Amino acid sequence: MMALFGPDTESIFLELHKARRQIEVSAGLLYQHFLSEGGLTLTDDNRKLRQEQLEDIDWAEASGAKGGDRIKAKLSAFRTGMEKLCRPVVERGYRA
Repeated sequence: MMALFGPDTESIFLELHKARRQIEVSAGLLYQHFLSEGGLTLTDDNRKLRQEQLEDIDWAEASGAKGGDRIKAKLSAFRTGMEKLCRPVVERGYRA
């Protein structure tokens, strides 16, 4: 994409990479919490963090999230950027 459309396309793909990374981090931290649950005292902050992490990896949890679906927002930004970038090329190339 960068070869065709230039280096500005990097910011579009950055949203996709941020979404993927946020899911990875949330899943890893939830797993660590699960492993250490026996000796961990849950504070309100820990509960809030766990809920945010659940929302990051589970769309059903995120559908009712106070801050909205953070992953969906990043993926939507990626899709919008790709459509804006590629639609003119596709329409010009496949016009009847």
